[in-house]
Amino acid sequence: MRVIIYSKGLAKSKSFITQELPEVMHKTEDLERRDEQDLGELSAIRELISLQEKQTELSALIANQQKISSLPVQEAPVFSGNSLDYPTFVQAFEAIMESKVESNKDRLFFLNRYTTGKANEAVKGFVALNTDDGYKEAKKLLAERFGNPCHVAEGCKSQLREWPKVRNRDSAGIQALSDFLIRCKEVMKSMDKLNSSETLIQVSAKLPSYSGVKWCQHTHNTRAKTMRAITFSDLVTFVKEEAELATDPIFSPNNLKRERNKESYREGSGMPFKGRIRHPPSANTLVTSTGGDANQKLPRPSTRCLMCRGSHSLEECVEYMK
Repeated sequence: MRVIIYSKGLAKSKSFITQELPEVMHKTEDLERRDEQDLGELSAIRELISLQEKQTELSALIANQQKISSLPVQEAPVFSGNSLDYPTFVQAFEAIMESKVESNKDRLFFLNRYTTGKANEAVKGFVALNTDDGYKEAKKLLAERFGNPCHVAEGCKSQLREWPKVRNRDSAGIQALSDFLIRCKEVMKSMDKLNSSETLIQVSAKLPSYSGVKWCQHTHNTRAKTMRAITFSDLVTFVKEEAELATDPIFSPNNLKRERNKESYREGSGMPFKGRIRHPPSANTLVTSTGGDANQKLPRPSTRCLMCRGSHSLEECVEYMK
């Protein structure tokens, strides 16, 4: 019985090997070929995506280059020897010229071109030598003469001492002072040479009278609350806020004052309001004259501006129209 079963199993195995196995192997090969095709297609898709990404990057670079080329040509500032301008000049020259020029000789040529006055006198000698180290030596000499922190601080102090006092209602003047103080602060931010009481008092004296009073009150409150000394940075922040207030297009003190003057003029029938309204004499006032016409009118007084007291009407006053 076992022999018969074994014989039948062997016959089935032979049949599988001779008939079904080749079909299975053929299907397997088909599947492998399909997998290879799928892998090939997937690889081609990946290459196409990568090519599209590179093309997109290239297009972005070209567009960015076109934007840059449409901008005005960058020019380094010309340095005349003012120590206060030295930090800005060095940063601009290194960014615009030094980073784009490889040869030190060419860099020295441009350094000579963008200097004048005392600074150019310091660079000239190195141009005549025409050596590779000339550029480094010229920059070193400029730094020693004009980039010394003490010289920069003294330049700030000198210009602050000579700065004219800002008049009341001079919004442009206090804005200019604020801009210069911010510039000094940025140049001297790593040093405390402008924090002296002498410098702070000198600058405070340049403020308009109403801003000076507010500054004194501000310093008093700050010291009372924080128990610390007043610094140049505190003054810069205060003047900046005062300049922003003075140049506010709507709620500046000058705008409010002009509006009050207009209201006073309307309430006083053309006269500014000062305690009580004073009406001008009536045009119908008659003068009795022994030698003239009884109906003769008084001569009209000469026209005088109610705002600035000039010899023109209020409607023609420049101060009133501001």
